[in-house]
Amino acid sequence: MGVGLGERVVGIAMDGVGYGVDGAVWGGEVMLAGYTGFERVGHLAYQPMPGGDAATRYPVRMLIGILSSFLSEEETIELLRSVGALRGLRWGEEEAKLAYRMAKKRSPITSSTGRVLDAVSALLGVCYERTYEGEPAMKLEAFGRRGKLVEGIEAPLRRSNGVLVVDTTSLLESVVNVLGEADPRDIAYTVMYRVGEALGRIAISALNRATINDALYVSGGAAVNDIIVAGIENTANTENVKVFLPRRVPAGDGGIALGQVAIVGAKLLEERV
Repeated sequence: MGVGLGERVVGIAMDGVGYGVDGAVWGGEVMLAGYTGFERVGHLAYQPMPGGDAATRYPVRMLIGILSSFLSEEETIELLRSVGALRGLRWGEEEAKLAYRMAKKRSPITSSTGRVLDAVSALLGVCYERTYEGEPAMKLEAFGRRGKLVEGIEAPLRRSNGVLVVDTTSLLESVVNVLGEADPRDIAYTVMYRVGEALGRIAISALNRATINDALYVSGGAAVNDIIVAGIENTANTENVKVFLPRRVPAGDGGIALGQVAIVGAKLLEERV
């Protein structure tokens, strides 16, 4: 479905890392956008990345960052020990304590979809180190592919600074609450589905507010995750909204250059008019 030069659409951008206009690391965004500008209407909650890039390579660090929002340092260490996640840190418990303190005081923050999936991947023991692009999230998708929804795991929305935010802290807290009771594969499936569902709910809200065509565009590296996409599509279907995914252009970084060319071309045309 083509988009005209002056049209605006609602899109979901899901990825690992993207530098946002507010100085934070983006990657789980809902936008009302055209070729010459955008409005951010929703996103995943910001979470700390203890050690910055180190939290990308070692997902347990990202897990600690999220856990630090609702558990004490002692509770976090005990949880990591109980699920065997301390083995995912080169220096074990001492590194975990340091990461916790960094998360509470001085860490970059991110709304990245990939980083949330990384944290869950570490929590469930699926992947402790990223050795190639997207590894923890990709392994999590494979792990949960045949799962089913777990009651009690939710990704609620809240309003912050005028936009809707997916409360990924509450999401992880609900996961911790069912550990040992639910099948880990079902937990993995539910987390991914709920993330997609929540982003879809924000997008539907934006479509209704903007009163534009009933189409939703989804892209970014995490747009290849079938479980997240199912959450988005099932939410959109309740409102008769059609979801469009990249087909001829890569959903991830491989499509960035084409998008940049389109934006520059649109702005040049705008200047000539």
